[in-house]
Amino acid sequence: MKKILYLIITILLFTNCKKERGKIELDFSPEMKAKLEETKKLLISNEKESYEISYGSKTPEEAVQKFLRKTINEPEVSKNPYIFTQKENLEVQYPNVYGSGTSLDVTPIEDYQYLVEKLTRIGYEKIYTKVKPLKNNIKFEIVFQKPRVFKKLIGLKPYVIVKYGSKSIEIDEIKTVFKVGNLYKIGVIAP
Repeated sequence: MKKILYLIITILLFTNCKKERGKIELDFSPEMKAKLEETKKLLISNEKESYEISYGSKTPEEAVQKFLRKTINEPEVSKNPYIFTQKENLEVQYPNVYGSGTSLDVTPIEDYQYLVEKLTRIGYEKIYTKVKPLKNNIKFEIVFQKPRVFKKLIGLKPYVIVKYGSKSIEIDEIKTVFKVGNLYKIGVIAP
């Protein structure tokens, strides 16, 4: 938590915001500009014509279901194969998301990876706590919002209800399921 606060304070210290005609422009320090330029070069060098992922699913619904069924018995996100790995983030997700108006556009890659890792871990712990008691006879209701295109990827935001018996729980920590080629996989989870 201290490191996240440090990151936010650092970004604020190195950044001056200028508002002009309704637009906000960020004016970074020379050090921050150099780090952002390194990030840009790295992500652009990872852009490809096509990408591959492991443990992809044929449909976005199947991707969510596989991820949640694995989560029931797996308390560690790093051992759940149905979410992007750190390597897939760096080589598939980030090069495609870069430049689309996310915080990645204005955050050095090391800081961004650290923040994403923390948010993923917290989001996963919340999901695990919700689904851990569920074992059998669960059903899923999954509805996706309008897809968003990120260069070669398509991102889908799911609305997930897990039903068990006469009860149900909402899983709102799954933020994005990505379509990579013809396969789908959980790309972003957060609290």
